[in-house]
Amino acid sequence: LRSFTMSFSLCNVILLTGLTVLSHKMCYATCVTLMDEAQTEDVSFLAHMRGWLPQGVSAPDKLEVKVVEAAHKQARQMTVPCANSSNDLQTSNCIVAEVQEAFEILQHASDLSPRNPDIDKSLTKLVAMVLSPKSPEVVKSVLANQEVQILLKTMWNALSKAEFAMESWWTRRFLKEEVSLEGTNTFWYRDNYKELTALEIEHLETMGHRPRPGDNLIFVGGGPLPFSALDYFFQTGANITVVESDHLAAQLSSALLRQLNLTGNIKVQHAAGEMFDYKGATHLIVAALVQDEHLVIQRALDTAALSVIGARSADGLRSILYPPLHMATQDLSIKCTGSSSVNERVVNTLVTFEPRQVRHVGS
Repeated sequence: LRSFTMSFSLCNVILLTGLTVLSHKMCYATCVTLMDEAQTEDVSFLAHMRGWLPQGVSAPDKLEVKVVEAAHKQARQMTVPCANSSNDLQTSNCIVAEVQEAFEILQHASDLSPRNPDIDKSLTKLVAMVLSPKSPEVVKSVLANQEVQILLKTMWNALSKAEFAMESWWTRRFLKEEVSLEGTNTFWYRDNYKELTALEIEHLETMGHRPRPGDNLIFVGGGPLPFSALDYFFQTGANITVVESDHLAAQLSSALLRQLNLTGNIKVQHAAGEMFDYKGATHLIVAALVQDEHLVIQRALDTAALSVIGARSADGLRSILYPPLHMATQDLSIKCTGSSSVNERVVNTLVTFEPRQVRHVGS
């Protein structure tokens, strides 16, 4: 409490003296940082005593949340980039320029979380742009652009880190605020998750593989914020296991599920997907950011009698955000059965496969 009071007083001194060395923006950010650091120890202590957070993990305070929410609200009010270009060539050039700008911001940012307003603004613009309808000629031109092709792999890696940072920030916030299930709807993209899983389940039902109560669905790559697992459970009633290779992500998602009283329905296992024992699994879903998905699928085929396999991918301009799925299916003894549909609010599509021959794994 004493350190917090001292930091608050220092903030007042900085703001009231009108020092010209720092801009107003920098001064405000400095104050937020000071107050955040001053409270971290006390917040973490209380959080660990209540069981909200894994040991050593801090949570955003109310001031930080307020600042982040205000910045995001402003970002959402911006016009969608490249929406008013007069022809396909101008639209293509505009999109390429926007992708390059986002890439530069990602490359030079020291903080990829929502705490960084430049990151939030850039990614909000980028997502809105790739989701807005474009002609096939524009999509083909952008994806064929040599400069875009060169930067995409590095960009996917940076976007993966930014997504992890965003999900981590939100999970820590939820844990500190002790939100209910309904309270998780404050997440900016909550409805997108619900709609994504609904479209995936609709496709699985069309293929005759809708998960049902009693089925065992394993989701590989759940991240720190297990919304896909939640939505698959609530929309199907199946038993859900999340396999997550990152230790912190597994800790955070497990803590949130405990807080929501869902650990009896959704389990989190800290393990590498390509090493996990999938015995008893009926459905396998692989997240879009999982690397070496073919090794994960092969391991699952070797250890479980799966009825269906799904791997998230991205098509068209959406592949700027996530890498498209490329697998040699003949090497895995699986056959493709189609993919889920998308709309203007959903980024990923679920590509589904059936084993060419169902293996009977012994007990």
